[in-house]
Amino acid sequence: MGKISETELDRQLDVIEAEFLCSKPIELIEWKDVLHPDNMTLSAQNKLMSKTINSSEFKSRKTKLSHRLRFLRHIIDTLERQNVDIEDGLYEIYTNLLQNSDNEVEFCKIYKLIEFQTSVCLPHSDEIIKHGTTGFYTWEASCALSEWALANMDQFKGKQILELGCGTGLCGFVIHRTCDPKFIYLTDGNEMVFNELIKTRDINYVEKGAQNLDIQMLDWYKINESKLVETFTPDVIIAADIIYDNTLFEPLSRTIETFFNKSKNCKLYMACTVRNEDTINEFLNILDAMRFKRSEEEPVAPTHIYYNNATPIKIFSFVK
Repeated sequence: MGKISETELDRQLDVIEAEFLCSKPIELIEWKDVLHPDNMTLSAQNKLMSKTINSSEFKSRKTKLSHRLRFLRHIIDTLERQNVDIEDGLYEIYTNLLQNSDNEVEFCKIYKLIEFQTSVCLPHSDEIIKHGTTGFYTWEASCALSEWALANMDQFKGKQILELGCGTGLCGFVIHRTCDPKFIYLTDGNEMVFNELIKTRDINYVEKGAQNLDIQMLDWYKINESKLVETFTPDVIIAADIIYDNTLFEPLSRTIETFFNKSKNCKLYMACTVRNEDTINEFLNILDAMRFKRSEEEPVAPTHIYYNNATPIKIFSFVK
């Protein structure tokens, strides 16, 4: 750890920006050389703030207040220990955040994909179950499937894609932003989740609108009544963390089969957090009985999208 060039400092700041915006825990952020006394000049401190706390990404959208406070406290404490002159603005920002601590209601995670020069902003909830559904929480399996998609972009380029049970929509939005699909439908069966997805789409596509992307309600129990079945033939179906409840297995498997019956070359990619092997195997056995051919894909380590991968996640591909 020591003095680095301005170019290298900018590169490291870009990494910290991406990690901060997606709320990576402060102790896991790759600080590297950034906070070294020889690098943290007053101008560098201002640059660090402009990329993180004062980021212009999605304008007024902010990460969780407690995350911002811990981030600033870490920087201030580290610089103070090293007797570095600290920009007055850092103390001012920290004080203002403390004073506003009771006023925050909404916050977000921003997934800044540096290599692809794009970002995805998702309203975020720490509540695993909210309004009676798990669809407001961004699950690790969705992050894992997004990472896998970024490493296998050719599987989605120019394809018609359908996401089932998309929840916050991370995977679908990431694929739309980076993989150049022909068209992508993000679907969910919960009306409140659907309405939140509409808001998320509008946040992410302010200037040009969401070209080649649409959001639809899709009730697996009423799949035969769905207009989407009549009008859309997917080349690829994606799904993340939707096989945790075996009471949904019958309508879900019928939904998958219904779309596969429209296209002989359709593929399904499904990411599953391994909480209970028996539950996963129960669903896999249903698809086996329906004559789906299954392969297990190699997960990709968190590279562009931070998530906690302590719990194992499996990614399966299916064809018929």
